[in-house]
Amino acid sequence: MQGSVSRMSSVAHVQQLVGFIDWLGIPAAILAWSFALYVYLVAPKTLAARLLVVLLIVDGVAVISSHNNWTYVDVLSDLGLGVWWRIHVASDFAVIVTYLAFIGVTVNSPLARPFASKRVRWGLAAGACLLLGAIMPMEWDVFLAHYAALLYTLIAAVLTWGLLAAIHAWKTAPDAASRSRARAFTIAFGVRDLTWMLAFLALVAFLNGRVEADSYLVTMVTMVTPVLYVVAVMIYVPLIAYGMLRTQLFDIDL
Repeated sequence: MQGSVSRMSSVAHVQQLVGFIDWLGIPAAILAWSFALYVYLVAPKTLAARLLVVLLIVDGVAVISSHNNWTYVDVLSDLGLGVWWRIHVASDFAVIVTYLAFIGVTVNSPLARPFASKRVRWGLAAGACLLLGAIMPMEWDVFLAHYAALLYTLIAAVLTWGLLAAIHAWKTAPDAASRSRARAFTIAFGVRDLTWMLAFLALVAFLNGRVEADSYLVTMVTMVTPVLYVVAVMIYVPLIAYGMLRTQLFDIDL
């Protein structure tokens, strides 16, 4: 009984915290978009820099369209859930395609090398567009019941692959300068990849009925996950900037 009361108290405290900061997707998106603009203006006109800009824009869309963030801005909330869940799913597909293309041209690892091919990148983009076109006419409940777990599993797999490729590039870097840049990349994107991967896998476990819908674990996960999803962006974007400043990451010198 005492344990049950303690858990209820923990849930109540977390609910209060989440309710206080569940608008963080807005500043997180602004941070990502502002840095994307800065990189666009000051970075060399390389494919890596351009893909970084696109990735930051996509991540900004992903966080502002998640959870309740869009409800805090009148002009955005007027669009309603029917529009915003589709925007968020589109950003999920864009995360997959853009991140794989990005590691393909920035990470020196056999795990990332296949995605350096232009044909592979365009193939991924075409496949994502076809799948997205099939999902867009669906209702939210249908997508959530039948396809969300598959999409979230795929995203978690992509994030894991990117993290493993980054770690491999770090550990096998041929010289000190390359090792420093690979370490900066791994730390920055590792925050994003690991946090998002855990968030998506938690959602997959819930959607597949691996845990009881009314359990304490699910209650905590469904409240904390949206916050971690947003906070990851607020941490990894400054880490990228720091990596550029210290190691000229992506050959960009701030």
